[in-house]
Amino acid sequence: MISATPPPATATGTVEVIREQRMSRASQLAHSLANELETRHNIPAQVLIFGGSACVSVFYGLVARTDGSAIWWMVPDVAPEPRKRPLHTLAYFVPSAADRIAQHYATLRGADLGEQLAAGRITLVGAELVAEHINGEASHVAAYPV
Repeated sequence: MISATPPPATATGTVEVIREQRMSRASQLAHSLANELETRHNIPAQVLIFGGSACVSVFYGLVARTDGSAIWWMVPDVAPEPRKRPLHTLAYFVPSAADRIAQHYATLRGADLGEQLAAGRITLVGAELVAEHINGEASHVAAYPV
């Protein structure tokens, strides 16, 4: 007898479906943000997918991350008087995130990149970011700018 009812999902199968859905939402949101930055603000952006989240690389030290429901990023400090702690920013809508990221991008483009890197105010994205999303299996990845 052929049944129209699908077999019950296993716990592993359900987890895989949820992971794929989350990755798909994160990828879609990241690509929407990159497109908004490129078309409305003329800012090139690169999308990187890691596990269930995605990153949008905009400039040295300016990388937005998303899990498909929110967008967050840390604003590099290029002011003459540095802040005591990093400025973490959160947005839920692509247009508002793109507008705010564009403002940070303009500030960073006006700063002396070499001086900011030497002072440690802007850092390169390296194996730590990758390892965070790939369960620590990326220790062989060398630090690289995004």
